[in-house]
Amino acid sequence: MLHHNRPARPGINVTAVQAIAAVVPEAATVLITPVHHDRRTLHRVLLLDAAGAEVGNADAARRALLMLRKAFPAANWGREQLAHLGRADLTEQSYPAAPVDLGDIEGDDQ
Repeated sequence: MLHHNRPARPGINVTAVQAIAAVVPEAATVLITPVHHDRRTLHRVLLLDAAGAEVGNADAARRALLMLRKAFPAANWGREQLAHLGRADLTEQSYPAAPVDLGDIEGDDQ
């Protein structure tokens, strides 16, 4: 379930997307997940192609995070974010609070 769709500061989103595309041209999305450990927050960054396969390397992931943080300064970086490079936007991800919120996960074999 998607939560917030944030546009970037004017002009910066295009620059950030172009910079990420220059480093990893096959990247379609960037998934940024905060990881909390010992009172610190680190970020796991996955560059994904259109099929959802991981592309790029650790250096490209670090660069993508830096560029997206500059492009979207108002984003809540303590929550998981998904950057859609084709649309140049960032979406805060939200998940069900309890398994019941997932609905029927049984097969439709009726």
